[in-house]
Amino acid sequence: MPGLITWVTAAGVGGLARPLSGPGWVGLRCYLGFLLIPLFLLLLNVGLHLPLAVACRAVALAACVGGWVAWRAQRRDGWASTPAPHPIVVLPFFYLVLAAAVQRQGYLPSQWDEFSHWLLMPWQILLAGSPASPRLPYPHYADYTPGWPLALLYPSAVIGVPFDTSALLWLPFLSSAGVVAAAYDVLRRLNDAGGGGAGTVSAWAGALVVPAFHAGAWLAPTHLLVEPPLETAWAALVLLGILVVRGDVAAAFASLSGGIVLAGGFLLKKPFLAGLPLALVLCAPAGFRASTGRGTASAAWRPLFVFGPLALVATVWMFATRKVTPAFSLAGAAHRGALPGTATAMATQVGSLLSSHALAVVLVIVVLLIVGIGRPSRVVILAWGSSGALYLLALERLYATAAFPEAAGDLPGLTRYLSSIARVSVFLAVILAWIEIIRWVRPRPRLAFAMRAVSAVMVLVLSAVLIRGAAMSLVTLRAEDALDSRHMALVDAARQLRAAVRSRGAANPKVVAIDQEAGAEARFLRPLLRYTSLEDGSGAPYRLLAGPAFSLDRRPAAPGLPTTPTSPARFKRLLASADAIWPHHVSPWMRPVLRHLGREGGCEDTVERYFLVAPGRRRFACVPVVVDFHQLGLGFGQDHLYAYDAETLAARLTSAGFVDIAQRPYDPERDFRRDALHADARKPGQTE
Repeated sequence: MPGLITWVTAAGVGGLARPLSGPGWVGLRCYLGFLLIPLFLLLLNVGLHLPLAVACRAVALAACVGGWVAWRAQRRDGWASTPAPHPIVVLPFFYLVLAAAVQRQGYLPSQWDEFSHWLLMPWQILLAGSPASPRLPYPHYADYTPGWPLALLYPSAVIGVPFDTSALLWLPFLSSAGVVAAAYDVLRRLNDAGGGGAGTVSAWAGALVVPAFHAGAWLAPTHLLVEPPLETAWAALVLLGILVVRGDVAAAFASLSGGIVLAGGFLLKKPFLAGLPLALVLCAPAGFRASTGRGTASAAWRPLFVFGPLALVATVWMFATRKVTPAFSLAGAAHRGALPGTATAMATQVGSLLSSHALAVVLVIVVLLIVGIGRPSRVVILAWGSSGALYLLALERLYATAAFPEAAGDLPGLTRYLSSIARVSVFLAVILAWIEIIRWVRPRPRLAFAMRAVSAVMVLVLSAVLIRGAAMSLVTLRAEDALDSRHMALVDAARQLRAAVRSRGAANPKVVAIDQEAGAEARFLRPLLRYTSLEDGSGAPYRLLAGPAFSLDRRPAAPGLPTTPTSPARFKRLLASADAIWPHHVSPWMRPVLRHLGREGGCEDTVERYFLVAPGRRRFACVPVVVDFHQLGLGFGQDHLYAYDAETLAARLTSAGFVDIAQRPYDPERDFRRDALHADARKPGQTE
């Protein structure tokens, strides 16, 4: 349902541009409609202070108007002007069928940044009513532009149902499908001399190469991070640049489309402004031919069309957040201070990434050189190269100013950020190479016939590859670099903590999470608790106290882990003020304090296997942490509900009244499986 709502809304809102675009360009208009959804929500909700539900329904009304405008124009021009089948219809239809056939369960959030921001923000916005509200419970990332969270929450908010992540993989899919459809529009327009059938088949083949190589579009999404939609926005800007330098699009439509993509990309994430050199290409008067469509724009108006939407959106967001210097920007002076050796570490990682994909890098460079020398396309290639350089400079400033406390020498996330630039570069090479092939084959009838045959085979093969990839993504619903089973067990435990706290009537509870180990789990606890506190829609966020790591002096408990200096007395007072405690991993000096609290709740010896919950300042109650492997989607050969290690099993047996618990080896006379945990225990008062 969320995908269908967004799909129909994007098609309708994009129809508002039909008078400027003229016939065709269905895919490009739909992609523009996708970007316009969060843009309209920002202007209506943040700029005009309309309630979020009202703003969503106003966008839906605009989609109805746009659909009516497009239908009337299409009826006037004739339905033959938009030949079927079109990717913007076919691709979502197949994804809908696949989702109905193979999807076993809804999407499970699995990425660090999903919990810390991209899926946390929709919950916060729905709770506070606006992305710029001072009532956001967790404002740490609130100065990030809210385009992607607004797009994620729109389907739920417009029909008034609770926010649900289960079907949200539709949104990155639709973003990529829009760019694939836009690439199809471009290639078919350039190939129209080959006749309807030839143009359609070869355009389909060229468009499907893009997602097959994961080049600026991805039709098998497995997470909800912002990078895939950011890549599609850059790819759309590249496409518009190609159209402008070739003079194959109406000037007014190209300029306004570029403005929408520039503003929409900025609203997704501010580093998109690295694409400003491409935006300048859209302002070049030499790139337009006279009367190439119904819309015309003088050279003086083009910069206004290109940069006006960006200026409007940036102004609204700047005044709403009262911040001029954005997060993740070239101006990073607001951060802690420079880290030495960042440029060297970054150059090392960039070199390692390039060397690991040396063949692909060489092929892309060779293709760009061949298609760019002496041709108008060189302007787009140079502009994209300048954009990539600006993006690298922004990344260097980000890491050098210590936006991440653990950034020294590690540069977390760099590979993910660089991959976005690499994929759009491959997209540029694929599109330009296909355009040159079309240009070279078109005047040669025999080669044109061979190209039609090759294109038909490519469509069949690439379709099979893409369908298989999409089906696998729907079956697994988990990214390659997703959190492993231990982290998913943490997610399940955090939800158990929320249920335990809610069942005891604590409103806005104060929570202390303790983890003294240096692993990723410790850094993951706080964003996880923020997310799960809002996940049930109750509107009662946690007040997270200090932690998760504590030390008895100023030295960190573990390298790279934010640490709270304390003493046993202060630590005891902190715990006494909490409504809930999650002792995940503790240090020896903490045990006397926790042992005292655990003794009150009945879990003295195994406090790390329990939550300590004490709403209203009453005595703490021990709530056992149970790992439900059905919920985690894990299997152990049989249909097990739970799994234990020796300590957890001993804790559960003790809580059930057993004593003299001892682990023992496998006994073929008594045990069914060798690869299992075996133990003996005795319950007082029973003979066996």
